[in-house]
Amino acid sequence: MLDRTPKAHSFEHDHEPLALHQQKAALPKTKGAPTNGTLLLLKSLAAFCMLGNVTAQGASATPTCGCSEGISEAISALRVELGMELRVEFQAKYDAHQALIDSIAHEVQDVRECSACVSPSPPPPKPLTLTLPPPKPPNAPKPPCATPIDFVLVLDESGSMKKPLPEGSMEGPGGLKAFAKQLVNQYFLGVDTARFSVVSFAANATIRVPWSYNAADINAGIDGMSADGKTSISDGFEAAQQLFADDGRVGATKVVLLVSDGEQTVDAAPGKTLLETAVDAAALVKGDGATVFAWGFGDKVSSATLEQIATDSSKVILAQELAELTGTLVQLEAAICNESPALPPPPLAPSPSPSPSPGPPQPSLSPPPPSDSRVRPTTTSEPPCADPETVWICHSNCHDLGGHWPNFNLNHPAVLECKLGCKSVCLPPMPPTSPVTA
Repeated sequence: MLDRTPKAHSFEHDHEPLALHQQKAALPKTKGAPTNGTLLLLKSLAAFCMLGNVTAQGASATPTCGCSEGISEAISALRVELGMELRVEFQAKYDAHQALIDSIAHEVQDVRECSACVSPSPPPPKPLTLTLPPPKPPNAPKPPCATPIDFVLVLDESGSMKKPLPEGSMEGPGGLKAFAKQLVNQYFLGVDTARFSVVSFAANATIRVPWSYNAADINAGIDGMSADGKTSISDGFEAAQQLFADDGRVGATKVVLLVSDGEQTVDAAPGKTLLETAVDAAALVKGDGATVFAWGFGDKVSSATLEQIATDSSKVILAQELAELTGTLVQLEAAICNESPALPPPPLAPSPSPSPSPGPPQPSLSPPPPSDSRVRPTTTSEPPCADPETVWICHSNCHDLGGHWPNFNLNHPAVLECKLGCKSVCLPPMPPTSPVTA
């Protein structure tokens, strides 16, 4: 007979996987994807379940799947547990990434708020720059003249200068102060170049600036002028003469510029008219070797008066308005830089000792006249005098031998040797010396 009594080994065999599962469940759980050991456990449980089903079908027509159902429930529970672990791990990773993204977003927002902008813009492209020479500053001083210049400004500050243009003006951009400052700016100031002194006159003369090479000091003295009182041109020239006598430079070109809007009205010398007093004072300055320019404006001064005061008529300008004189400052600078310093009169020739009989006339040792306009040095030790224009041409030609600015050398041996041959200016009061006969 077939024994249908359940075998002890079958029961134990059927329940062994469940006990094994319970032992496996007691082990530490590993996070992440199922490992090879977990997969092997699942396969083992599935194999036991199939073996139990096969044994049950062979023993009974109605198999019992108690063991299979237990194993299936264990497998399902294991799957659920693994799924929950995976979801927890993935959720933790997702939360960590999201927290990192939020942190970066907050930092970016802080940078935007600190920069006071909605969105940082890229830097603009660097412009292409060209290296150009610096522009020449306006009203730049001229190069130095060939010789040092001692320049005295004799400026009218009488009461008539209070009137508006065209009769007279002291203040403002078109006034006498601005005119004088612009004039000073035309020259290269320095110890070996040009220096200025400023004399203002009304009823009396005032030395506003003694000899100075400093443009700021000169301009400050000009600003100190104040229009008031009568007009004494003679006092202005007397102050200029005193400046040359006290501190005139040897070898410097002496220049005086008179600017006035009227005639002399006070301080007539004994036995002289007002005009004669002004003309005589100017003559003393010219006698000391200074070149006098006489400029006037308005209808209260005459051209005849200016011509008597100036060195010659080419040094006279009479305009209706002061602004017209400003336009001639460049020409004035060119004329002054071409002026040569006055030379001292030559010493008198010693009287020759008398000879018993005059000898035959000697041939002239002087060279033939040159074909060009340049004045050549003569071979005599004491050249005769000549008119101022001839002397000026000779000195100007000699200066050309010294080169050109900024490498001009006034003390070049060629320049000095050339000047030795230039004639001296004949003094008007003295007639030409007659030759001494035996």
